[in-house]
Amino acid sequence: MSRASIEDPDTLNVRRQLSSASHRRRTGSSCLNRALSMRSPGGLDAYDSVFESGLEEPLSEEEQAEMRAAIRSLPVPLAMRRLFRNQLQRSPPHEGEKFDAWNLKSFKAMKKASELGRDITAWLTMWSSALKTIEGHFGTGVVSYFLFLRWLLLLNLLMFMLPALFVITPHWILPTVFEPNEMVASTAVTGMPLLPETMAWSVRRTPPNNFSEGAGNRTLLKMEKCYDDYHRKVTYQTKGGISLLQDFLQGTGWLELTALFAGRYINSVDHIAGTKLRYNFPLAYVLTNVACFVLCLLLMVRYTTAGVRESLLVSEGKLHRYCNMVFASWDFCITDERTARLKHVSIVQELKSDLAEERRRAEIASWTRSKKVGLFVVRLLVNLFVVAVVAGSLFAVYHATKFSFQRQSQAQTTHKTLALVIQFVPSMVITGLNIIVPALFSKLIRLENYSVAHQVKLTLLRTVFLRFASIFVLLLSLYKQINCSPVKEDNCLEGTDDCKKPMCWETAVGQQIYKLTMLDFIVGVTLVFVVECPRKLIVTRCQCKLAKVIGPQEFNIPNRVLDLVYSQTLCWLGTFYCPLLPAITLIKYFIIFYVQKFTLMNNSAPSQTPYRASRSNTFFVIVLLLALFLAVIPFSYALVEIQPSLSCGPFQKFSFTWEVVPNLIKSWEKHPWGWYVVKAVDFLTSVAFGVPVVVVLAISIYYYYSVVAAHTHMEKVLKDKLVLEGKDKQFLLARITEVARQRPSSTA
Repeated sequence: MSRASIEDPDTLNVRRQLSSASHRRRTGSSCLNRALSMRSPGGLDAYDSVFESGLEEPLSEEEQAEMRAAIRSLPVPLAMRRLFRNQLQRSPPHEGEKFDAWNLKSFKAMKKASELGRDITAWLTMWSSALKTIEGHFGTGVVSYFLFLRWLLLLNLLMFMLPALFVITPHWILPTVFEPNEMVASTAVTGMPLLPETMAWSVRRTPPNNFSEGAGNRTLLKMEKCYDDYHRKVTYQTKGGISLLQDFLQGTGWLELTALFAGRYINSVDHIAGTKLRYNFPLAYVLTNVACFVLCLLLMVRYTTAGVRESLLVSEGKLHRYCNMVFASWDFCITDERTARLKHVSIVQELKSDLAEERRRAEIASWTRSKKVGLFVVRLLVNLFVVAVVAGSLFAVYHATKFSFQRQSQAQTTHKTLALVIQFVPSMVITGLNIIVPALFSKLIRLENYSVAHQVKLTLLRTVFLRFASIFVLLLSLYKQINCSPVKEDNCLEGTDDCKKPMCWETAVGQQIYKLTMLDFIVGVTLVFVVECPRKLIVTRCQCKLAKVIGPQEFNIPNRVLDLVYSQTLCWLGTFYCPLLPAITLIKYFIIFYVQKFTLMNNSAPSQTPYRASRSNTFFVIVLLLALFLAVIPFSYALVEIQPSLSCGPFQKFSFTWEVVPNLIKSWEKHPWGWYVVKAVDFLTSVAFGVPVVVVLAISIYYYYSVVAAHTHMEKVLKDKLVLEGKDKQFLLARITEVARQRPSSTA
């Protein structure tokens, strides 16, 4: 009996495929044929030895592709096909393809390393278990708040690393701050007077070789005198006991002379020990803060584009939303019962959100014209009332700041506790408005009868406007005090009479923002344990009428997101004047996460109106992006317009802060190629370059807008075609069914 008659038909069929696929290469097909013909008890080992013995000669890329196709069609177990594939990959490469083989191995190694890195990152992801628990109980809308909080924490970590590396660490390592009685006189700079021993520069320091005579006659002697007066004044005001706690809360006294505030740093160009390199501290201070804003902008744009892309993909699938949710939303990698239960609850929350949107659209479609007119009138009145509330809030912030500046110097000498309260008046007014007014907005938005998604966005925008406007009124009040007149030219530009300009206005601004940050944190944590926890006890333990009126607390996403945006805005506004503020905000976010998780799991009930609008966090980051642009405005204005203090700060010798950058560019002219660099910078910053760039960008934006519009139109046309084709198929199927029903009757 021949061997062909013994083999089954599937094996014969595969053998014919292998022979035709690899007719140019006898070795590979013969080894596979021998492997298929074997029925030895050795199992895979026998197949392995036969297959390996047949692949001793190198194979070309085409032959390997044919062999892979043949292996995929083998009627053998999957484990055996994997074994054949691995043996094929270990076959010696063709002479002309060794480099390609090395490239392939390198690519696979990099891919494995990348997958391993992703696995490690996912394992080390902060709060992943807590976020899954929150998502399972309260849905993706609530967990988006905590994801946003975690992203802000990581953003502040990156923001803190830049000042830590380029400002704070050089300040500790290099002798960047001169102290009284620690220096020796130096006449290394031409034209500099011989200074007293108690007021000279450090021996290890290279004194600045140029000082601008404007902006308050900024000479070396005067700057040292002003710094000494400021240092002595702050030291005199620093007391012990309870005053240490007051100084910690206000940022005054002993805390004012630490690296927390910009006034501690001073202008210098220091030699790095053992090298000829110099560290330009004012330049590093400016560029570090600019880099912080650029880094935040890039990260937020990247985060926003990813969210928009996700939203577009989700919106494209609206036609089959419920099919995708029911049949494709389950994660089949889940093996834990608890995780499966949480995933089940999360899917239910998503379905509730979708059904709520459907009900809302059906309700709007049934509105009459009279109802629409009445609703328009109600919305108009509500918006007018909102404008009046915001205007009154700004008026209160302005007068609170004015009162604080007028009374704090007098109270400082009479009563310390009263001085503490007076200094916190602007912060308390702003924080109180941030608590009361958003709650009022949340009640008013219900009268306007918007959808849940629109309620979130509109409440968010109104509260954002209130908070940003309050901060800017505070900054305008501070600016008015900083630029007031008259000032004492012979007394370090300090204000006199009604002008309350401080000796070190950079530190004064940093103190105001520091107090706002501290008070916002203290009030936020206090409200959880003083208001939300007692409310939970009253609702659950008391059966009285008060409990029914109060009702269970829901986790208000818009207000809590606004708290985060407000905190981050304060951080951006204060980083230039308080370099350690990102670290303080980072610690604040870390504590807030656990406090908010506690109140969510213990004090809050699941929302009756599921939030779907904030699923991807895109809208949150867009609001934060708006906050960043608004924070850049006062920062940029302070760089180019406001005169630095004579008594402190890294920019004592400059007429304005940004002057350090033009001075650096001007110094490049001394180098061989410096002249060309200076001319190139001048051209890049000129109108002759800026106007064409703006025109090209405008044309590019219009071009891409046109392309997007054309693609959108084509997408609509193709969708309409698909709908028509579906209707045609339904019509044809109906006709076929009708003909099939008529045929038996005609035959009968």
